[in-house]
Amino acid sequence: MRYIVLLLGGLALAACQDAVPPPAEGAIKYINAQWWDDGSFTSGERCARGGSFVACPSEVAETVNLEGAYVIPGLAEAHNHNIDNNFGFTRMNPEYLKRGIFYVKNPNSVASDYQYIEADIAKPNTIDAIFSMGGVTIAGGHPERLYVEFLSQMPAYMGRDFDSLNGDAFHLVASTADIVPTLDLLQEHGAQFVKTYLLYSEEFEERVNDDSFYGAKGLSPEVHKALTQAAQARGLRVSAHVETAADFEAAVASGVDEINHLPGYFVRDVETVEEAEAKYLIPTSVAQSAADKGIAVVTTTVISTNFYQDDPDAYENVKAMQVKNIARLKEAGVFLAIGSDNYMSTAAAEAQHLIDIGALTTEEVLDYWIKSARRVIFPARKIDCLSNGCEASFIAAQENPIETLPTPEIITYKLKQGYFLN
Repeated sequence: MRYIVLLLGGLALAACQDAVPPPAEGAIKYINAQWWDDGSFTSGERCARGGSFVACPSEVAETVNLEGAYVIPGLAEAHNHNIDNNFGFTRMNPEYLKRGIFYVKNPNSVASDYQYIEADIAKPNTIDAIFSMGGVTIAGGHPERLYVEFLSQMPAYMGRDFDSLNGDAFHLVASTADIVPTLDLLQEHGAQFVKTYLLYSEEFEERVNDDSFYGAKGLSPEVHKALTQAAQARGLRVSAHVETAADFEAAVASGVDEINHLPGYFVRDVETVEEAEAKYLIPTSVAQSAADKGIAVVTTTVISTNFYQDDPDAYENVKAMQVKNIARLKEAGVFLAIGSDNYMSTAAAEAQHLIDIGALTTEEVLDYWIKSARRVIFPARKIDCLSNGCEASFIAAQENPIETLPTPEIITYKLKQGYFLN
């Protein structure tokens, strides 16, 4: 049944793609707009041809009046797992595009499911996305329990067990001897980056062989550092999951390219604010080291709202920790990538949540959101700019996005690599 669902989803998406009209053969001129220019807007016109912005020629095939709209590059989702199979991809692709989110990073996917969506990624009317093809952890660590006990009960994963998920959704590394075969398998699967897991690494020896910590443990700091260096030597960027400030420090010491989550997105085993800060607040020196090494941090603050719906007081403490950690990272100069890790939602919810909790201003969120696509997903592509030579992908909104984040209600025009999406 699972494969019937996947097949039908693929046929529906393919049929939708067939309806996309091709771009004009000549250049298209876009007039009467305010164009994003690294934090401000410049009035004028732009021309696009063959999927890129070009100098406007004397004659164009078409002129499009954007009617005074504010134009920004396509946006990003720096952390979500909701597109790792055809069931999720078919459902979420239109959700992302209608919000102007063109670029998605999936930092833990089931490698064997990628075959069902590979042909539909990066089409004119589908998102561009990259996948880790599973995550690297230890036996009994996160995300093993998540897949084996919980996700295996969902329709898209129904019937999967440990044996079928091991080496597919997660990869178990007990020592440095496991690193080379694991990286070999990831590259065989086509991994575009490596996702690693650090959970309560300060208690690694206590947790590693204790079944009561099933799903709440990860790699040792020493193995993690060796794995990170080995992956990067192969040209693979590394994204590390963290839970605590000690995990964050271990990830920075490893030299990862990106850290997923702020410490304290799920606060546990503490009773006072002082205890919470001791366990989850990033030290100033560590934040500065992350900035010096060019490590990006994906925010994922909105996911915390799922854990504390019945305990608003506890959520207030979590929220305060998020705001403090973001302040420290921002002051140090760490790049904050906008990602939600919220399976039923998108980075649009994360962007607004960062504003709502007072962690960042609308202007700051917009700047990070626009730059996240190139900074942590497609660093080799010119997708965070609107000048000649940049990809011709943008969204146009009726209201100034520095003051009001773009939403489907105010987005008036969308272009992805020269293709009109509306």
